[in-house]
Amino acid sequence: LQVTVSVYQLMAVAAFIAALIFAVSWMKTPFLGAFYEQTLVFNGAAPSADSAAWDLYNQGVRLGDQLVSVNGVGVHSTDEIQNILNGFFPGESIPVTIRTAGGAEKSLEVTLNSFPPEDRTTYFVLPALISFLFLAISLWIFGIRRAESAGRAFAIFSASLSIVTGCLFDLFTTHHLVAIWTFSLALTGGALIDLALAFPQESRLVVGRPYLRWIGYLLALLLTGYAFTTLFDFQHPGAYILAWRWIYAFVGFSSLAYILVNVYYSYTAPSPVVKTQARTIITGTLIALGPITIWLLTTPLPLFDFTPYLFVPIILFPLTLGYTIL
Repeated sequence: LQVTVSVYQLMAVAAFIAALIFAVSWMKTPFLGAFYEQTLVFNGAAPSADSAAWDLYNQGVRLGDQLVSVNGVGVHSTDEIQNILNGFFPGESIPVTIRTAGGAEKSLEVTLNSFPPEDRTTYFVLPALISFLFLAISLWIFGIRRAESAGRAFAIFSASLSIVTGCLFDLFTTHHLVAIWTFSLALTGGALIDLALAFPQESRLVVGRPYLRWIGYLLALLLTGYAFTTLFDFQHPGAYILAWRWIYAFVGFSSLAYILVNVYYSYTAPSPVVKTQARTIITGTLIALGPITIWLLTTPLPLFDFTPYLFVPIILFPLTLGYTIL
């Protein structure tokens, strides 16, 4: 198990480095004016502030619209789009064809720009810094508590968060790491279930049956397998959204389950140490995971739009959990 977790952490390190390289390469090309996902469907991401650089977004392109052609050339992948954009410079204009969510096609004249500095901070710099912190915490706790089930589950959880945050910019731009992002997001929920069964007190369910801690990971693998069949399905370009929503719901309910388990231990645990740990975890979890859990569970009818700033308070969770484990 220690070797498995170590390999996963190495994968998180590789993903972090690869995401930085892909991001730097993408920002050398002109910005088309909106973020689109791996099936070339626009994801509805908005600029940090009013910006002329988001020309496609400002012309009314929204979630569900699909990019069909750039400069008169039909496109079927992100790499094809980047190859076309490599021949242009910021300030130039090119024709772009969009297929709306209703199926109608329309042509737009788009002015290319450099990706704005304020959006680099929001969508790239901030998630990269948070990703590095998650990765460092994962390696630190695993180095100290790798022989314990709680230490291994925590390491998987933090490494998964590192991949989810570190690959976020790739998810919006180059799409080379979409598969590992999807897998790691689902694994976040699996690790939370593992933690709920192992810490701050081992559940009676897993005493003598340690394999039950893998139930969450099995569910994560099943959801990931389903998502993989939809990620690059250009015949049904929006199918991946439903697959991701299932994963969002899984992670959201896993987070909620972990909070409820600690509420139970905070009142019923015979050990005062366990009660103190549980109450510490509850406080940190509510502050850290509360906003993102609400967003995950209400994705079909979101109460508020997603923003990378939702990841900022999450830093408190691995710090709190790591402290209680130590």
